[in-house]
Amino acid sequence: MLAGLSANLDHGELPTGFREPEWNTVAGLQAWVLAAAQGLARDLDARNGNDMYARSINRALAATRVEKPLAESPVDALDVGTEATSAIEGSAEGTASVSTATPPTAPDSILAKAEGLAAQQAYGEAIPLYAEAAKLLESGGWLERSGLAFAEAAQCAALANEEETSHQFFTAAVSRLRTGGSNTGTLSAVLTAWAPIAARMNDPETLLRITQEELQRFEEFNAEGLSEDLAERRRSEWLLERATLRDTFARSLAAAAPEQRPSGFGLEQAAAEATSAGEEFAQLGRIADAAHAFWLAGKVQLENGQTTDALWSLESAFEGFSVAQRREERAHTASELIDLLRQTGQPERADEIVAQL
Repeated sequence: MLAGLSANLDHGELPTGFREPEWNTVAGLQAWVLAAAQGLARDLDARNGNDMYARSINRALAATRVEKPLAESPVDALDVGTEATSAIEGSAEGTASVSTATPPTAPDSILAKAEGLAAQQAYGEAIPLYAEAAKLLESGGWLERSGLAFAEAAQCAALANEEETSHQFFTAAVSRLRTGGSNTGTLSAVLTAWAPIAARMNDPETLLRITQEELQRFEEFNAEGLSEDLAERRRSEWLLERATLRDTFARSLAAAAPEQRPSGFGLEQAAAEATSAGEEFAQLGRIADAAHAFWLAGKVQLENGQTTDALWSLESAFEGFSVAQRREERAHTASELIDLLRQTGQPERADEIVAQL
């Protein structure tokens, strides 16, 4: 990153596409990356008793652009994730890439054709092209982009009602995205898209284990070194990613038949994650998403015999759907809530819900 930005400081005024004030030009982003790299290098060189990382920084600062401009790669042809990559790659008017490597031209051409077919809703024809590009990208060492191409192939297969193929490609996509170091937001989006396919294929185990592992990677948000505004934005993004993963995990686990659940995975866990997802969505003001998560929690709790918890969850869902003006979901939730209130000896409260309808 530092080498690519340093090589393009003669274009330092160009916008990167990032919202953060300190990152919104090539020069600003280079200064930020340099300061971060120097801080890491000091600690690592002190620990190792040498100056290896300091010398690496000096080499990066001396980087220059290639004489012949490199072709831009159509990263934006993929719908899942990569905003940051495309923003940086386009920051120098196409004269250079931030990476000293460039993917082979063949997969770029194939991806463009696949994207064109997908835009025309010719999903079946797009599938083999996305898959071919994914394999070529993998052979070139571009694992994250390979994973994104496999994810596009999987989504096209789902839209073409080829669910077995979709399931296979989503499996391939996630393994490459994880190995390639993809960010949590991208991985979360792919896992969420995969979840209903894995459920219908009666094969949720891999999805459940990966989603749980990704959830375990979320430590408490660290705002150190960030401005107040930037910290608030970053925390919201971080919280949304975690809530989405919780919701995906809960739905996948709840949908799995008992014999398909991996050892140690139970309905109590599904209800707990759905409840936490609802609370986090609510914090973000995503009321409809929160209501759906609480509704799921309530249904799972009912199935698991947790009547008191189910009452609270269904009431929260009813209130959320009311605020979000989601009439159909509100009516379904009200019906379930009224039945449960009457079953638990609370007819007056049930009548109050009826009156609100």
